[in-house]
Amino acid sequence: MSERQAVPYPGLRVPVADGNDPASLVMRFGTALHSAGSPAHRIEEGMEVAARQVGASGQFFSTPTNLFASFLHQGTERTVMRRAEPASVNLERMSQLTTLLEDLSHERTDLGEATRRVEAIEAEPPRYRTVTTTLGFSLASGTAAVFLGGGPREVAVSLFVGLLIGLLDPLVAALPNATRVFEPLAAFLAATTAGLVAGLISLDPLVVTLSGLIVLLPGLTLTVAVTELATRHLVSGSARLAGSFVVFFGLAFGVVAGSRLASRWVTALGRTAVEPFGSGAELLALLGAAAAFTVLFRAHPRDYGWILVAGALATYGVRWGGDWLGPELAPFIGALFVGLSGNLLARWRARPAALIHIPGLILLVPGSLGFRSLAFLAADDILSGVQAAFETSFAAMALVMGMLLANILLPPRRVL
Repeated sequence: MSERQAVPYPGLRVPVADGNDPASLVMRFGTALHSAGSPAHRIEEGMEVAARQVGASGQFFSTPTNLFASFLHQGTERTVMRRAEPASVNLERMSQLTTLLEDLSHERTDLGEATRRVEAIEAEPPRYRTVTTTLGFSLASGTAAVFLGGGPREVAVSLFVGLLIGLLDPLVAALPNATRVFEPLAAFLAATTAGLVAGLISLDPLVVTLSGLIVLLPGLTLTVAVTELATRHLVSGSARLAGSFVVFFGLAFGVVAGSRLASRWVTALGRTAVEPFGSGAELLALLGAAAAFTVLFRAHPRDYGWILVAGALATYGVRWGGDWLGPELAPFIGALFVGLSGNLLARWRARPAALIHIPGLILLVPGSLGFRSLAFLAADDILSGVQAAFETSFAAMALVMGMLLANILLPPRRVL
């Protein structure tokens, strides 16, 4: 299928300008939302809002690699398909597109100006330099070690491992097709480093490895996939779910290879008793994690406060949920708090709910559980692996149920 000649639509509430037509603008919105890392249901909702505001009629379908739209004009359907690569999350772009959709819906801008603003958003250079992003990887790994129960040694080594992965990222991105093996390479590097250091000082190499890979674990992708399946976006959900499994297996392969290589050279000393960090260290870890997620999710610096709120809601929501309902339903309570807060932000400030949802979910998602499951299976511990896999699936469903209930109790504004 290919895009045919654009035809003006009758009855528009905004004028056609600069050779642009409603279908082109709607597709631009769709591709912009896709490149910002939005899930399928948000992309389709955004395209529906854009189409409604420019007076176009159409049906929309999104997958992680394609966008389809069918526009109706004078009894004839016109179908457009756009190829799109899976994209990482860009919270600043989501916020800009939310503002633009608000302006369009209140007729504060016309079709031509809206098109130019979308083009300007897509053409903006990265806000954060490579050095800042590398430091973001390191900080995210170090703070994750605190939440995973690591001591000072685990935190220090995790900071170093995260720095190495942050340095690996631009090197792999510069090589053709090398990005497809970035996760296994990063996992190999993390496991090898953790294993070698464990032969010199006493620490828990698994905590270091998990902390170093915390940003790469596809727990968020897994949760989004289950959410899409629960909202009947079956094609996109299935594709995203399969993609998360591929990443899981790639990470497991890299970790097993790195651990075996390190064990050839050194013998791990084991982990001595570690004095747990106090509440003050956890608060510092929350502050650091919010800063790291602001950079890695490419949010505007002014949104740091919202990301910090998301991290606090996720952390303490799980803790309170565990006290009230037990550890099995703790993720449900955490996701409910995060979902309600994100939807409140969307209604109150006309900002995307993802500003709170995504950073909060990254601290709630069962990525580490899924990783542990594959690690057990690779070590021929089938029973522990199956049990961890069930815990991962249950935790993912608990998160999805919490988010869905939040949307029922406090529906977000239908913008993004």
